[in-house]
Amino acid sequence: MFKIVFFLWRRPELNRVQFIDYYENHHAPLGSSLSPPMPDYRRNYPIWIDGPREALGGFDVMTEIWHDNRATFDMQISGMQVSPNREIMAEDENKFIIRARQLFIAVDEHGGGPAIASPQAVSPIVRKRLRFVSAPAGMSATDFRDAYERIAVPRNRKALPGLMEYRRNYTLYNDPYTFTGGTDNVTVTGEADRLFHLVEEIWQDDEYPPDADASRIELGVGQGSATCHDIRVEEYRSPGGAPAAPMPTVN
Repeated sequence: MFKIVFFLWRRPELNRVQFIDYYENHHAPLGSSLSPPMPDYRRNYPIWIDGPREALGGFDVMTEIWHDNRATFDMQISGMQVSPNREIMAEDENKFIIRARQLFIAVDEHGGGPAIASPQAVSPIVRKRLRFVSAPAGMSATDFRDAYERIAVPRNRKALPGLMEYRRNYTLYNDPYTFTGGTDNVTVTGEADRLFHLVEEIWQDDEYPPDADASRIELGVGQGSATCHDIRVEEYRSPGGAPAAPMPTVN
């Protein structure tokens, strides 16, 4: 699987409810009608508290799309860049997002498993936690991923009560799509480079897991500690909010 996450910001004249309504009932179905079917497509709308919002740039949605491989993703992007698709999408995006401020990141997804086994699974809206983790200063992306998977992940699985599903998305810094997007990306990219070494997705049986401002995760003797920010989100699945098919297990 090849996965991309998009961070988008809403137009200032729209409130959160209006933004979600337009994305779910207009833009998501439109985009799906113009592109080949994807294995999965999800939108995560933050429920902000003050500390993480300031640290993470206050984005209004983190969109996730999966493709079978990089080639099928490239085919979709190419299809969206030809007329009339390019003009149709640009016109619609201008109605609800700030097109100059977008951030796209290719990620290496770890974890996963069966469909979420809870009453939330029958609903098109699922509440979960996102955890944005920054690596210790001076640690390479590869060393950070290896240390986190070996040390932090087993510890987190034991420490998170009612854990139902747990995915880790490590930034692929060498992918040409990472840190692309709108034209107003200088400050956004700086924040992403500092904070988005890893985005964790955490589903728990507690409908509203506790929020946390900045905290630290120790990576072992001599490895330092990672800094993280937790936020709650409402996850909408597949175009128009319909329930998605179960995702395949990811190693």
